[in-house]
Amino acid sequence: PMGVVPFLLSRVGEEDTTVPNAFWHVRVRHFRLPPNARVPESPPIAHPARANWANTVEFLGYSQYGDTLALFFRALKPVQDDLRLHLEVWDEAGFLWGQADARPGPYLYPTFRWPVGRVVLGLHPVPAIAGTPAGTYTLRARLYSARAPAGLDVLDAAGNPAGKDLLLTDVVVPATRARARPRAGAPPPDMFPPLPTTVAARDIVTYTAALGFTASLPTPVALRVWPRPPWEPGQRVYAQIRWRAGRPPSPEDRFALMLVGPTQRRLVTGRLAARASDAAAWPEEGGDFFSQVRFRVPRDVTPGAWGLAVRVRPARADVVYVGRVATVDIRPSQRVFEVPRVAYPVGAVFGGSLRLVGVDLDPADVRPAATLPITLTWQSVQEVDRSYTAFVHVLGPDGRVIAQEDHVPCRGACPTDGWIAGEVVQDRFDLKLPGQLPRTGLMLEIGLYDAARPGFPRLPVSEGGARGQDAVRVPLPP
Repeated sequence: PMGVVPFLLSRVGEEDTTVPNAFWHVRVRHFRLPPNARVPESPPIAHPARANWANTVEFLGYSQYGDTLALFFRALKPVQDDLRLHLEVWDEAGFLWGQADARPGPYLYPTFRWPVGRVVLGLHPVPAIAGTPAGTYTLRARLYSARAPAGLDVLDAAGNPAGKDLLLTDVVVPATRARARPRAGAPPPDMFPPLPTTVAARDIVTYTAALGFTASLPTPVALRVWPRPPWEPGQRVYAQIRWRAGRPPSPEDRFALMLVGPTQRRLVTGRLAARASDAAAWPEEGGDFFSQVRFRVPRDVTPGAWGLAVRVRPARADVVYVGRVATVDIRPSQRVFEVPRVAYPVGAVFGGSLRLVGVDLDPADVRPAATLPITLTWQSVQEVDRSYTAFVHVLGPDGRVIAQEDHVPCRGACPTDGWIAGEVVQDRFDLKLPGQLPRTGLMLEIGLYDAARPGFPRLPVSEGGARGQDAVRVPLPP
């Protein structure tokens, strides 16, 4: 039921759809194979990458054929649920480019029919939207069910939960395919890449542009940014640009976002594609594609009204086009730089960049079945370009985790890649303690990890008493 035979034949030959079907109620497919063609006995796994989902399903690896991914699984025990596979495509900068949900194997072969130990092949299109620039991306894969909508845990070598997602870092979008413009009278499609669930609609603003560049030149026609202005010096801003052109983007096409006012300030530069695409496949009437970037408002920019402009330098051309898109307000900074007193000082620096000043909590809240509020005070030593996830674990006397909470600081509202040097950020955690709580020997374990990289690597402690470790530990008062 997995379609393995036609899949293998299509790898070494080509299906001939012109041969008429000569059988009533029976479909016959014809393949033409080159001389001396060798059909493998089983589908090859070009990229082995093992992962264990909750001791239920094992991932073995994948192969990629153009826009199609061949994913390989096997059941480790009888599966009772109809598991679903959620896939997301992300770039190195942390932007989402598409997502899809399907059964991990063929639709007619759900997981509750999988024999234990049998390798199952699932064919899935790379779920990047039309208009995604050609290049290399990261695929995030999650197994879930109606009973476990948040997803099954991916287990590490010791059998401990290590997150919900499997990350595959070498998935290729082989060509930039134009996103078609809506026909006259048709409802307008969502003409931007999807947004992460952490971005609220109220934080987004979209600007349209009619800059009048030449038909063949990539021309920005719309810009979506978040958070919406006003901005302040040092603030991190995210942007999506929709381009229109009579040819596909080239790796030699360069662009920049600019602040235009008393002076011109360059915010970010980038390439329109990481790989070349076939111009013959691009529609003659032109097509749309996208860029996604992030930038930091310069710390020394003067508050006031500034123009937001796009500059384009096309491939093999000396001319530069600049077009103003919008006017944005820059307000004085509201950031906090004064370090407050903390109940339990720590002073550990993670990765040479982020200092955990200390911890605040009320010892009276450390009781069975209670919710323990904890406030971490951080200070940025230097700016970072990654959004790290903070974690707070309560460890029992045996070192096992008995309560925990992980989140991007301020529950997503103040990610670490938006902090500027010297800034102080306070972050609240609420940990649900178990009903059977040891009276002594409890410990807090605190650290940071990168949820966008395989294995969720933790930031090491570079300064302080826990130097060289991947977390700091603070004894909880009895």
